[in-house]
Amino acid sequence: MSFFTKKEQIVILLLVIVILCVMGYSFLTSEDITILSKDAKGNVEIGLKTTSENYESDTDKKKDDDVIEDMEDQIINVHICGQVHKPGVVKLPKSSILQDGIELAGGHIEGSADLERINLAKRLTDEAWIYIPEIGEELEDSQIYVFPDNSDENGGFSDNGKININKASREILTKLPGIGEVIADRIIDYRTKDQFSNIDEIKNVKGIGIKKYESIKDLITIE
Repeated sequence: MSFFTKKEQIVILLLVIVILCVMGYSFLTSEDITILSKDAKGNVEIGLKTTSENYESDTDKKKDDDVIEDMEDQIINVHICGQVHKPGVVKLPKSSILQDGIELAGGHIEGSADLERINLAKRLTDEAWIYIPEIGEELEDSQIYVFPDNSDENGGFSDNGKININKASREILTKLPGIGEVIADRIIDYRTKDQFSNIDEIKNVKGIGIKKYESIKDLITIE
């Protein structure tokens, strides 16, 4: 004997169907959906299906990789040692100066570091090595600042054929009109202490006056 009338049974059946539909919809629209499938042998496989909101296309991933690569291109690694609290390699943004590097190396050791011997405003380059001397320690500038050999595969020539005065070797610099070995050495000494930020600065090198500068300005670059 049934406890429900036929009409009540139909209503209950409809309610059950509605509840199952709601549960099924919630399951299908969840962020991560476990799906079942069968392989070629008929074995059941369990996988994870991700909604379109969480799906990262190859294009999006490539864009992210490009952004990361661009960010890495803007970072330089510099080794700072000597009279600092945390000697070692520090990572800095391009165009950083020595003072920024010293701060990342834990700061200079008070009463011991000879800051009068170094140029805190010196621009740093990738793979540079900087030694912070102790007070009273006698060192040449070449023992304090060591920059990588930037004479590249083009021998110090830029892509447009101009001579890069921040990278060219003495031999390449002497190819400029009126520049002999003595002045070439002075150019190298100047950029070792502080690289050229524009070609006009080469006039600060002893032996290069306005007339000589005019004869070489169209032949040189810093890029």
